[in-house]
Amino acid sequence: MRNPEKTRQRLIEVTAQAMAQYGEAGVRVDRIAAESGVNKRMIYHYFGDKNGVCTTVLALQISALAPMLNEAQLTLLRTRLASSLPNGVELVNEQVSEPSPSAQTGRRPGVIVLRALLDAQPYIPPFDESSADWLALTTRLCQLAFVDHSSASPPVKKTPSKQRFSLSPVLQAVDA
Repeated sequence: MRNPEKTRQRLIEVTAQAMAQYGEAGVRVDRIAAESGVNKRMIYHYFGDKNGVCTTVLALQISALAPMLNEAQLTLLRTRLASSLPNGVELVNEQVSEPSPSAQTGRRPGVIVLRALLDAQPYIPPFDESSADWLALTTRLCQLAFVDHSSASPPVKKTPSKQRFSLSPVLQAVDA
């Protein structure tokens, strides 16, 4: 028996994986269909086109990150990405039923949103008062995307083994 909601969620999950790995430009409808085991026409049925599914995924990732960002960062993020969303699509607050472990920690959403942000704003804005907000937002997204928060204990630093040198041969040569 078919389950349209599970099909839609599977397409969203596979697209999120592709966006995290390749960015939106690297997402291919054929690849999404093949990896999800869903007919390609269903992508067009549920989302309209590739941009529709990518926009949905981006909106979901922003929703996943919302609790991890402060209000100023979230507002700046929505403002910067609103222009890149086709036809003024609103960012939605829907949840995928079973997010992956990396999605729960913010790693994959951080990567996807950071990629989208840099694609929408490919240059670094000139330094002014608003740059501090931009810097805080990109720093926070990098922390979420690249720092592993899943381990409870801090990483153990391995100290390199110390080499021991003896000065006895040198001292014996000087005394002689």
